[in-house]
Amino acid sequence: MTRGKSWVNWRGGLLVLAVSIITFVWAILPIWLNGIRGGYDPNFHMGRIMALADGIRAGHFPNPIGYRYLQGMGYGVGFFYGNFWLYPAAFFVAQGAAVGQVYTVLLCVLVAGAMLSIGLTTVIMTKNLGAAAVAIPAYVLNYYNVSVLFGRAAIGEAMALIWMPLVVIGAYAVWQGWRYDWWLLGGSMVALLVSHLLSFVIAVIFLLLLLLVSLPRMVKRPRMVWHWLLAGIFGAGLGAAFLLPLVEQFMVQTYKNTALDSAGRPLILGSPINIVSAITPWIA
Repeated sequence: MTRGKSWVNWRGGLLVLAVSIITFVWAILPIWLNGIRGGYDPNFHMGRIMALADGIRAGHFPNPIGYRYLQGMGYGVGFFYGNFWLYPAAFFVAQGAAVGQVYTVLLCVLVAGAMLSIGLTTVIMTKNLGAAAVAIPAYVLNYYNVSVLFGRAAIGEAMALIWMPLVVIGAYAVWQGWRYDWWLLGGSMVALLVSHLLSFVIAVIFLLLLLLVSLPRMVKRPRMVWHWLLAGIFGAGLGAAFLLPLVEQFMVQTYKNTALDSAGRPLILGSPINIVSAITPWIA
């Protein structure tokens, strides 16, 4: 029995490895063959990386002002993105690497990170390697992620796809009462906060709904209440350097809904047509 069980695990591990390699190659192939597509997103994020690199060369750390954006006017605190995860890329640019090449490698690293995150989360929650072999390509090769990577080359959402599964597993850990569950949930929420603010808001809504569902369970297990509070305190304290200036900016700056055009029509309806037209039949 032991030998049979070990063989199943070995075979499942090989299956996950093979699926992961195929998924990774398939996901990054359009980027390597066609280059970085899109206009606003890659230019915006490359400007952020170059501004951080200039600051590193000048000996400044951290660098809150992205002066290479808005034709040199810059911005103080981004509405949707923190700079934290861009410093490794900026370091390589500061050492002389081409920002376009660094950006391409960064997209590939983010794909690998999302695959690892969803794979670990699935295995931990299901104890099934076969489920991970299904979840990895489904998570990375869905339409939204393909549009993020190939259609827009948007690293903010790509970063968020790494941390979203860890938020889920952190909430699951609190639900199950695992040891140190609060730091996993709080830490993953902070990582998501400095990656992509809109994804962070979606995660907050998810956690609030989970809290409502958990009320009967928390009555029977008051320890869960304390762990939810610990996760919130830990996350808020760890992310205060980004969160507090962000709240201050939202209070004084007018928000513009970029999901609508000048006539008030939703732009999201036209994006699938743009993506399909951008992908050649061979790549599709």
